[in-house]
This record gives sequence, C-alpha cells and structure tokens, in this order.
Amino acid sequence: MVGELINPAAPPEFRVRKLDYLRVTSVGLTYGFRNGMRPRGVVLWEGTLTGETLAGKQRWGGVAPPKRPDSRIDPGFSLTRVRK
Repeated sequence: MVGELINPAAPPEFRVRKLDYLRVTSVGLTYGFRNGMRPRGVVLWEGTLTGETLAGKQRWGGVAPPKRPDSRIDPGFSLTRVRK
C-alpha cells in the first residue's frame, strides 16, 4: 500500500508526506513516519473506525516516547467520511 498525509496547515516541506508505515487492522487503520533520528523509531497514529469516523491517538513505536514531546505533532485525529 502507498499513502500520503496532506496537511495544508503544515510548513511547506511537510504539507504532503508519504507514509512510511500503513497497516489496515481489523478495527481501523494505523499509519506513521520514521522519526528520522536515533534511536530509530516510528511515530504512529492508531485509529479505530466507528460508523463513518476513524479516530485515534498518536504513539511511538520501537522507542520510548521523548521526555519533551514535539508540540508540532498532533497527538490525536478524527476523520469523518463525507458522502456527496
């Protein structure tokens, strides 16, 4: 699978980012990016699908979370399908 995250509010270099990790689960979706530093890890967002809404929170994979979280990373998300 290939995925991109589009965030119009992000700085130009981060507005469109290819996902490094994308997994469809039995209850929703998990996606994320490599952290780009040592120790190597992945910033993940795990979402659960309830009706038409996929919502979840951010977590770290493969490493302990940083002592001072990056304020630019939104710890939660909610996506709702809009039918036209």
